[in-house]
Amino acid sequence: MPSSRRLLAVLVVVQTALLFAAPRMHAQSSAAPPPTTEEIDAWVEDAMARWEVPGLGLAIVHEGESYLSAGYGVRELGRDTPMDGATLFSIGSCSKAFGAATIASLVEEGKLRWDDRITDHIPWFRLHDPWTTREIRVRDIVTHRVGTGSNQPLRPLVTDRRDYLMRIPHTDPDHAFRDRYGYTNDMFVLTGHLVETLSGTDWDSYAREKLWSPLGMTTTTARMAPANASPNHAEPHAIIERRFIGNAATTGMPLEPVPWQYVENVTVPSGGVITSADEITEWMRFHLGSHPDPPLSRSSVELMHAPHTVIRNPSSWMPFEGPGAYAMGWSTGRFGDVTGVGHGGNALGFNCSIALAPEQGFGLAALAVQQVEGRAVQPGLQRGPGRPRPARRGRWRVSWARRNSEAATGTRNSNGASPRGTAGSSRRRRRGGRPGSTRVRRCRSRPTPGPTATATPVNCAFG
Repeated sequence: MPSSRRLLAVLVVVQTALLFAAPRMHAQSSAAPPPTTEEIDAWVEDAMARWEVPGLGLAIVHEGESYLSAGYGVRELGRDTPMDGATLFSIGSCSKAFGAATIASLVEEGKLRWDDRITDHIPWFRLHDPWTTREIRVRDIVTHRVGTGSNQPLRPLVTDRRDYLMRIPHTDPDHAFRDRYGYTNDMFVLTGHLVETLSGTDWDSYAREKLWSPLGMTTTTARMAPANASPNHAEPHAIIERRFIGNAATTGMPLEPVPWQYVENVTVPSGGVITSADEITEWMRFHLGSHPDPPLSRSSVELMHAPHTVIRNPSSWMPFEGPGAYAMGWSTGRFGDVTGVGHGGNALGFNCSIALAPEQGFGLAALAVQQVEGRAVQPGLQRGPGRPRPARRGRWRVSWARRNSEAATGTRNSNGASPRGTAGSSRRRRRGGRPGSTRVRRCRSRPTPGPTATATPVNCAFG
């Protein structure tokens, strides 16, 4: 089977092509009609067969109205469980836009302001130094510029958001405060805690009351239990074992259903929202300004789409032309003469990408049941879906289970790193430099030397 890394490229190719097509679709000229749903169905089914994607939900909004909302494939490999537009998926970091919207709702209620200090509302909160602790504002925590990074290995070790947040001062920051763009899940964990503190209810209930119910998103949730109780939910699928020859992954890697994994009382809304193609359509219509019952003012939506933090390199989810920017829970940038707003999401066994062209009234969301490991999207777009990917070294993140096991058994050094030469070390290293050798950086399991090696890249992180 082709590398699951390519699935991300396939999904983004669909989105990018349709974004470029949006002005043409928006035009009144009969010489350039939009593609029919039958044409889109055929293309998607062909791409899914080529990349062996078990199931996919697709939603397209054209001129502010639903153009297509459909499911393709099956909810679980090996079972006769067809997808449809109401099938529930976990959307990973596409949840961040919902997190920013709940903050905007509190602002409109007058319970806080975007430039309030965090410590005005959460007095016990601390960062790595007193000045940053004092100066961090509400606006900072949804714009990826605080510098805390994403301390994923903490998640299985903590009991709730407060427990998680109180450990942040004891971790190493990725960069200086407001120095540059730095993707962070930690600050969206803080977003959830701030919403709960000021609203007096849990984040899921607040989002349901203020966002989902007004939009008619009746099955959308941030809780696993009701989603798993639904007879129409997708099962996550991931590659359980990856084999290597030289420094390239082999074909024929088994894709299997895996358990749902996230700590909902900690992660939401950095990830964890569960929704469907039908209901993400209403979310896109709201952001495009065409929903009849918007839960927030248009000025709040435009603020959430406005650039706040420059992304100098192409985004990991979509290669903007030139520098892009992070807004509030969204990325934004230019594709030719089209301004794009969107986000990608990756949870264990699920992948989601949402792309909007607000000026054209166009939006697209793709939700898939397949783990995506890769970060490099632009090379895939340059190659196109039919050309082979050159061999390259992978960059994998240490699994929570490995880090948790090491913490419990005391096999980590005093500085928090794994002993030299063991799996899970954060030290970058190479094994071999000759043809036929295996090269791995930050692998969670060290391959056996020789022409063939085995590793297990299960990744529980939200991307």
